[in-house]
Amino acid sequence: MRVLVTRPEPQATTTAALLEARGHVAFKAPLARIERLAPRLPDPDEVDAVVLTSANAVLSLQPYRHLPVFAVGAATARAATVAGARSVTTAAGEWQSLARLLAGPDGPPPGARLLHLSGAEIRGDLAGAARAAGLSVERRVVYVARGEPWLDRRVFDLLQNAALDAVLFFSPAHATIWRRQVERAAVGDRLFSLLAVAASDAVAEPLRALSWRALRVAEAPEVARLIDRLEARQ
Repeated sequence: MRVLVTRPEPQATTTAALLEARGHVAFKAPLARIERLAPRLPDPDEVDAVVLTSANAVLSLQPYRHLPVFAVGAATARAATVAGARSVTTAAGEWQSLARLLAGPDGPPPGARLLHLSGAEIRGDLAGAARAAGLSVERRVVYVARGEPWLDRRVFDLLQNAALDAVLFFSPAHATIWRRQVERAAVGDRLFSLLAVAASDAVAEPLRALSWRALRVAEAPEVARLIDRLEARQ
C-alpha cells in the first residue's frame, strides 16, 4: 500500500522504514516539527526515577541514565535504551497504563521523587495519579511540537493524483492539525478512497469529521500495531 506517515522526525523515518520492510511504499509528511528546549533541570541527586511520555524527551535523559526509567510505551522505552538508560520499565502505550505502572508493584517505592520529562502538551493527569500513589512528581518541558499550518505541497499533489491508499496518525494533536490542513486546502473530497489508521480512540476523534473510506483504530498505540491494523482485511 502507498502510506503517508504524519509523525515528526526522527520517528517519521523509523516508521517509514518499518512500513517498507513490510512491503509498503511510504511517504513522509510530518504534521509538526520538534523544537528542543533547554529548561533548568534538577540535579540527578534530587531525582529517584525518570518518567518519559514521549521518545522526543529522550534527548534530555543524559544526566539521568543511571536512574530507573518508566516509559509510556515500547517505542519510548527503546529510545531510552539506545540513549543509554540502564533500567527501563515499559507501560502499555498510554498515560493511564503508565499511571497504573507507577502505582503498582513494578513501580518506584512510595515517596520516590520522579522527574517527568515531557513535551509542552500532555494528555491526562499523570502527575495527579502518581501523587495519589504517594509519589513526588516534578515535570520539566523539554520540547515543543510546532504544528504546520498548511498542507505540504507534496501531500496536496499525492491527494490530487490519487497516489495514496492510507494515512497513519499517532497523536490527537497531529490528527487535529491534519483536519485543519485538509479544510484549509479544500481537499476533503480527496479522502473518499483513503484508509485512516489511528493509534487510539482519542487520536481517531478529530478524524471522524472527515470522509474517509474507512477509519480504523489500532489495538494498542504502538507502530507495529498500527501497521497490523493497516494490513487487516477489515
